[in-house]
Amino acid sequence: MTSQSSTARWVGVALLDYDNDGYLDIFFTNGASIPGLNKSNRTFSNRLFHNNRDGTFTDVTERAGVSGEGYSMGAAAADYDNDGWTDLYVTGVNRNILYHNNHDEHVHGRNREGPSDGHFRREEVVVGIGCVGRLRQRRASLISS
Repeated sequence: MTSQSSTARWVGVALLDYDNDGYLDIFFTNGASIPGLNKSNRTFSNRLFHNNRDGTFTDVTERAGVSGEGYSMGAAAADYDNDGWTDLYVTGVNRNILYHNNHDEHVHGRNREGPSDGHFRREEVVVGIGCVGRLRQRRASLISS
């Protein structure tokens, strides 16, 4: 094995209904090239798979904007801003990323009542001790605006 191995290293998983269609979708985190710890090619991208409701899944990673950065290790899915849409928090080596599910509000003009193709925007990067406090501050500023 070389130090620049391009083998996928699936290390974390989250089940979520990112598009509010009533079916669980699957998000996998992935590693990165070593020793650089960067996603030097698509092999290292995190992956989001949309449930097609027939036992198959479609890779929607690029469209959703959640391919990630660096060496991702874990994921949590929750509606952090209480808007009715599941967001993703991805943990990794030297960085953590919160992906806010904007449920296509800026792309297709859909409202929160109907299903969405699910686009995420990178809302915040927090690293190290004290990240929870910064996340709470960011959430407070989103709610008040």
